[in-house]
Amino acid sequence: MRSIFIGFLIVLSQGTLFAQSTNEGSPDLPGDLMVNVGLNFLQDQSPEMDLSLFGSKSLGLYYSNRFEISPAISFYPAIGLGLEKYSFDNDVAIVRDADDVVVLNDISSLGDIKRTKLAVTYLEIPAEFRFFPKKTSDGSGFFIGIGGSLGLRIESHSKVRIEDAQGDLTQNKNREDFDLNTFRYGLIGRVGARGINAFYRIYLSDLFDKDKGPGGAVPTSFTVGLGINAF
Repeated sequence: MRSIFIGFLIVLSQGTLFAQSTNEGSPDLPGDLMVNVGLNFLQDQSPEMDLSLFGSKSLGLYYSNRFEISPAISFYPAIGLGLEKYSFDNDVAIVRDADDVVVLNDISSLGDIKRTKLAVTYLEIPAEFRFFPKKTSDGSGFFIGIGGSLGLRIESHSKVRIEDAQGDLTQNKNREDFDLNTFRYGLIGRVGARGINAFYRIYLSDLFDKDKGPGGAVPTSFTVGLGINAF
C-alpha cells in the first residue's frame, strides 16, 4: 500500500510542477486535488468487531475535474485512492483459521495490545453533482453535493502491535484478502464551499463477501469527515 500511495503522490507532484512551469503564479491544472479525511464506522457488525473511534480513520486522495452544466449545477468526476483503517476496540485480531474461515481471535493473553486493525486500500471513481444556490462561474461559493462512488479493492492487511511483560514491542503484519468484498459502492453527500466541505459517505455494499464476515456478520460501513481542495 505504501508503494501505491507514494506512486500516486509522485504522479500528482509531477503534474503540479508542470503546471507551475507554465504559469509562475498559481498552478493552472484543469482540475483539483481533493483530500478527504474522516472517521469510519460499521453497521451490523458482530460485537467483537466494535471499532475504536479515533483509530478507525479514512483518507481519500482524488484528482477531480469540474464540468459546468449551468451556473447553478456542476458535475465533478474523480479518480483516486481510498485508504481505510478499521481499528478494533477489543483485543482481537482478524485471521484465517485452520478451516479457511475468517475469524476474530482473542489475543489478550499475548500481552498489552497496543494496536489491532484491518487496513484496506481501494482504487476509486467517485462522481457527484454540486448545486450552487447563488450560482457560480468558477465552482466557488456555497454548494450542496450528492453523488456516488465505485471502488476496487487493491490491497488489504491486518496489523497487530503488542507490548510484552518486559516492555518490548512486536508488530505483526499479514497481507491477506480476508474474504473482503472486491468491489464497494456507495452514496456521497457533501456541504461546503469550494475550499472546504463536510461529507457523509455510506457504502451500500457489504464489507465482506456474502456470509464470509467474522462470526457470520454482514457489516457495512460509513464515513463522516472533511474534504479539502488542495489546488
